[in-house]
Amino acid sequence: AAHPWLPVFVSGLSDGTVLLWGFGAPQPLSSFGSMSAGVVNRIRFDEPGAKFCGCDSSGLAGVWNFELARGSGPDRRPVDLIQAHTKRCYDVCFLDKGTVLGTAGTGSASSVCVWDLLMPPSCACVAALNLHDGSANSVSHCEEKHLLISGGQKGDLSITDTRTWRCLRTVNNAHKLCTRAVCFSTGGKMVVSGSTDGDIKFWDVGDLVTGAGE
Repeated sequence: AAHPWLPVFVSGLSDGTVLLWGFGAPQPLSSFGSMSAGVVNRIRFDEPGAKFCGCDSSGLAGVWNFELARGSGPDRRPVDLIQAHTKRCYDVCFLDKGTVLGTAGTGSASSVCVWDLLMPPSCACVAALNLHDGSANSVSHCEEKHLLISGGQKGDLSITDTRTWRCLRTVNNAHKLCTRAVCFSTGGKMVVSGSTDGDIKFWDVGDLVTGAGE
């Protein structure tokens, strides 16, 4: 994941290691405290670049304070850590100023969950959405449109209103294989989705919500 404005990026490894790199640098600039020894599946920055979040194959999702984590000592560890899914957490995104997370995974009753990190752990899950058969493998949020989009193991896409947590529409067979990545464009007019087979599609958000053009 690239920082929004600094010439650096953060990567995650198969042993849980999280590293900070400079573009063009042959070696990492520093390492961060890991969530676990599981495979890091996704890392994303918030819009200001003050925090970044990650998730791993043990079902954990974490948030790091970027400025603190660039230093030394215990502040390199995640400032928030939750067991988002009981088996694997495949994707994570910020929903609200770095205090609310959306996660996509498997092993839990709900494939997509929303977490308020300001709440006690016992009641931090503010929405549990059973949107996909099997697992959810990708998730992205658009604050301007109040929409959350998620991609499933069987190539489907679901779009949810974050004001009511109601699923507005599911597109079955959006891809032939697992929908591994989804992303809103700036302003939320378009969505890009990517599949395991390398297929990439661009969607008009208005048409995606209403089903226009089908």
